[in-house]
Amino acid sequence: MRLPNLYSLTSGALAGLLLSSLHAQSPDETDYARLLPPIPPREPAEALESFALADEALRIELVAAEPLLRDPMALDFDERGRLYVVEFPEYNQRYAPGGIREGDHGRVRLLADTDGDGRMDESTVFADELGYASAVFCWDGGVFVGVAPDILYLKDTDGDGKADHREVVLTGFAREEHRAGQAPLNSFRWGFDNRIHVSTNFSGGAIRSSADPDGAPVRIRNRDIAFDPRTGAFEATSGGGQHGMSFDDWGRRFVCRNSEPVKMIFYDDRYLAGNPWLAAPAPAVSIAKQGKYTPLFSISSEEPWRVVRTRMRSEEEFAGPVEGPDGTAKVSGYFTAASGVTVYRGDALPDEYRGDVFTGEAANNLVHRARLAPDGVGLVAERADPDGETEFLASTDNWFRPVQMAGGPDGALYVADMYRFLIEGAKFLPPEVLKHLDLRAGADRGRIYRITSKESSSEERPENLGALDSAELAALLAHPNGWHRETASRILFQRQDQSAVDAVRAVANDGDATALGRTHARYTLQGLGALGVAEVKAAFDESDADALPHALRLAESFAADHPETSAKMVALTEHPEAAVRYQAAWSLGAIAGGEAKTDALVRLLSEEHGDSWMRLAAFSAIRAGDAGPILTGLLGDEALRKSKGGTKMIDDLVEQIGRSNHRDDAGLASRAIAGLSEEESALSLRLLRRLLTHCDAETRAWLIETGGDELVAALEGMLTQAERTVADDAVDPSKRASAIEVLRYAEASDFLERAPAWLEPGEPPAVHRAAIESLGHFQEDAVGDILVAAWPALGPEARSQALETLLARPERAERCLDAIESGVIGRGELGPARVALLRSFPEESVRSRARQWFADGPGQDRVAVVERYRAALEREGDAERGRAVFRKACVACHRLEKVGNDIGAGLQGIGKSGAEAILLNILDPNRDVKPEYLVYTLTTGEGQSHSGMIRSESANSFNLRRLDGSDLTILRTDVAELSGLGISFMPDGLEAQISVDEMADLLAYLETVE
Repeated sequence: MRLPNLYSLTSGALAGLLLSSLHAQSPDETDYARLLPPIPPREPAEALESFALADEALRIELVAAEPLLRDPMALDFDERGRLYVVEFPEYNQRYAPGGIREGDHGRVRLLADTDGDGRMDESTVFADELGYASAVFCWDGGVFVGVAPDILYLKDTDGDGKADHREVVLTGFAREEHRAGQAPLNSFRWGFDNRIHVSTNFSGGAIRSSADPDGAPVRIRNRDIAFDPRTGAFEATSGGGQHGMSFDDWGRRFVCRNSEPVKMIFYDDRYLAGNPWLAAPAPAVSIAKQGKYTPLFSISSEEPWRVVRTRMRSEEEFAGPVEGPDGTAKVSGYFTAASGVTVYRGDALPDEYRGDVFTGEAANNLVHRARLAPDGVGLVAERADPDGETEFLASTDNWFRPVQMAGGPDGALYVADMYRFLIEGAKFLPPEVLKHLDLRAGADRGRIYRITSKESSSEERPENLGALDSAELAALLAHPNGWHRETASRILFQRQDQSAVDAVRAVANDGDATALGRTHARYTLQGLGALGVAEVKAAFDESDADALPHALRLAESFAADHPETSAKMVALTEHPEAAVRYQAAWSLGAIAGGEAKTDALVRLLSEEHGDSWMRLAAFSAIRAGDAGPILTGLLGDEALRKSKGGTKMIDDLVEQIGRSNHRDDAGLASRAIAGLSEEESALSLRLLRRLLTHCDAETRAWLIETGGDELVAALEGMLTQAERTVADDAVDPSKRASAIEVLRYAEASDFLERAPAWLEPGEPPAVHRAAIESLGHFQEDAVGDILVAAWPALGPEARSQALETLLARPERAERCLDAIESGVIGRGELGPARVALLRSFPEESVRSRARQWFADGPGQDRVAVVERYRAALEREGDAERGRAVFRKACVACHRLEKVGNDIGAGLQGIGKSGAEAILLNILDPNRDVKPEYLVYTLTTGEGQSHSGMIRSESANSFNLRRLDGSDLTILRTDVAELSGLGISFMPDGLEAQISVDEMADLLAYLETVE
């Protein structure tokens, strides 16, 4: 069969040809290599014709294209209107034959429009051979560039247009994400606080500043950073995004992830530092109204490689399901490659666009638009197209890959288009298809587009803000275009020109300026070291509610010395707008206590305890000495005490008091609890138990010694009642389990003597769980003996939980190994994950024994294992039998059809990966592990170890998903050591539980998952 020139065909015609070609040949005759060329690229002028804008009042224009640039990943305009672009030709090339080619490493390119026609016509390679460059930000005539593991500062000092000064500013950013083709450092943004904010993806790292090379590194897993461009000083900030981060006009921060187009950062980590006993949820929350599966409406046709794969599957030549509901290879129709989330803050589009959020969706060749609206203390994002089925910008060109956006000096929205044939990460494609694709196609191309109003001109030269004096720059702080405001702010901070103070102060006090302009001016004064209490007081008089959270933030540094300022902060806890009250709660942490603060927090917590975010903010403001009076106030509210949300909140506050071991607070709390009426004895006993549970032994002894007769009597009564409850088999098992937890406060010898009886075969699972959990709180050697002795009587779930307790301490891990060697605990019962943990145990004696005993376990040659199991690919599996295999071997970490634990990577759409890719992921999961699925060990100051996957973390706490499927929150104050084991939460070795035939069945089942 003779094929025509495929590059001359449209993608639609090519798809039809491919289908007919496949039908015309037998499988043996089909030349898949010839049928999988890239869709032909379109030249810039032709590509421009491929776009559809939802709004006829707008136009899209080409700003730059090859050969002026290639593979734009990030962009930033300097004060002269020149455009710095980071190029990323390395993308996917690590998987191409021969790896990354010479000359295809990252660059920073400088583009300029010299003739004022609105198109870039001059291109200079500002810096070359940068490696994995992924972000850029203009500063003081040079640029900061993200090149993991470093943030560099590059500058041209001799005027030749090329950087000759190179300085490492920050270092230590992890590089694991390179293998997945993602950018660990991205989206450098200027903040109100005169710092550069950086999205770090989820690679993590241990960060140091070159200005303080001997300082302790700051770990940033799932957290971002902000740094001072003058000094290099930095701190970790709340994070949780992937590629893309943006502020709105009022400084609210947004990020995105592959399948989540817009997430809002609900709090800043710095507020948690004042209350280290407060465990907080993840700060990045999806606010897309339609959630993770927001529908998309692509106008591009099927990509040939998808068509071929689908036809191969439909003819049973290649394992896996068809991809579309109608049997086509159409892209999924929801976000899979969300990136570059950007809030529009310019003035070239119609007013209704200001404040809308735009997200690029590279796999679907479009840009999605959503409108932000208030939703409690946060915002909600709802698609903004008029008919509900049109995207803001879409292209019929499959090579259009929008990855980042930016606002320009002209107020337009600029879109960086990597312009690639293949945007999917190569590691996620089936090897059978991957080997036929040109992973470099498009590495020499790239475009930048501008979207603006048809009424605006694109031929006006941008004003050179760098040539303005400080007074002129001050006036721009109230400019309607966000680029002007931020650039003026940046230059004023950069210059540190004290002669500018009066001009900036004039804007801050200008009643004719916008509230936004005045707010910018106040932060600029702060950056110049000239913000005074007068400006802060004026900020509280703003009528625009959006400005008041900034008044509160600015006032925090004045609260200690200016009572009138703190009084205004307290007053705003009663503001009608939830967002203002929310910030007021956070900011109250700057006030050193007192009746007014206590009353305000009691009122907020009483009235808004149902709002978890408001409750978190109020709790963050509690300091040592505040908690006791606040608890007393809350317990005085009978309706609150009896409400479900109220009792949960009171429980949490008592727990914090216990953890803090602050004796004034603990003593006041114990008296307030003991003072409850006899009718509420159940509540008082529960609160007392919570208080004693979470304080240390010394504080517990002090409380009992000084608590008086009422406290001693309450404690004795609590233990007596618990003993009766546990002994009564007729009592509900959940109540007996709670009673076992109470008995932990008895003498250790008493508890350990009784525990074996609670682990007998006749006891219900709830009692087993409570006994094992409680045993884990004791340090005595007898704990290991008790669990091993009870092992034959324990069911599967209890054994899994018991292993967590046994492996928490070195001496118990030794006892566990003894039991394995004696045959009490079977080798296979540990499972591959725990075997890997034992082989990497922090204690050397445990580690060496495990490696000897499990020498033939996980860690054996993965290549040989995979080759042995390839036979499963040739066998016809049974999906129904595969479902049973999944429920036997996989449900500990994965959930499908409402069965199992949602711990590991989501399996939504896994069937699209193909059988071979699934097989590799099962048998060699450590081949390429995303950082969020790595196993960590956290060791407490008491020597107890907890291992698992860190699901989320904040400045104060870690949320750990353990191998038994349970969640554990550990405060940073309790963590003595954190170490990554370098292995996946699903380590290798699963083949020990699955035969080749069972693997064929499992693959058949997983291929049905869409």
